[in-house]
Amino acid sequence: MVKALFHSFMNISFLYLLVMMPNVHAADETTLDISIDKDKLYQNEILNLTVTARAEMGFVGGLMSLGGMQIDAPDFPNLEETWTILDRRQSYNMQSINGKTESLITWRYALSPKSSGSLTIPEASFKDAKSAPVSIEVIAGNRPHSDAQPPSVFLKASIDKPSPYLQEQIIYTLELYTLGEARGDMSEPQNSDFIIEPFGETSKTYKMAYNQRYEVYERRYLLFPQKSGALSLAGPEFTGTVVDS
Repeated sequence: MVKALFHSFMNISFLYLLVMMPNVHAADETTLDISIDKDKLYQNEILNLTVTARAEMGFVGGLMSLGGMQIDAPDFPNLEETWTILDRRQSYNMQSINGKTESLITWRYALSPKSSGSLTIPEASFKDAKSAPVSIEVIAGNRPHSDAQPPSVFLKASIDKPSPYLQEQIIYTLELYTLGEARGDMSEPQNSDFIIEPFGETSKTYKMAYNQRYEVYERRYLLFPQKSGALSLAGPEFTGTVVDS
């Protein structure tokens, strides 16, 4: 009876060690790679930057490191001196082959250049791995739009009366055209020479432009000029991001 209990205890202990050993299996090697969707862009365009880290680690240890936790992003020294980070996202997955588990961590950035000329994505570092810097040419001005290169998002403003009388009502229409999911807001017209009032709710419709079918968000305002002569409104702005396929 004592002998049988002893064997059972030994078997249980052996299984316990088998389960716990991978917990102390550390990462063998980490690599860090950078890719960009273009190496030349206009100043009004967005650069999509992808950073990928690969590492081999024990199965249980990998789950403990990644499961449900936000992993520190790579270190990009001086990146925001020349680029504005509009959006950043993180994802990861794991794959086990022949007892080795590879973890793949991906960070995606949407960047807007702060100036034109030759800009650089600086060297990134993550744990013991580093990437090479990447050079990008930024062309001053806006990319000309055409059916072959439709804009992913643009604004359009119009009025129903180009030559109104003093204090006569004008309907000002602001439209946001987007090919993807828009997250943000449009600016409101401002000018002390007008009384400006919102007119109705923001509506959504679909329109064709540049041979593309756009989602269009329309917002209207009532304007009442309080001064005669040539009056103007500042160009509208959209602040936010557009997520496309």
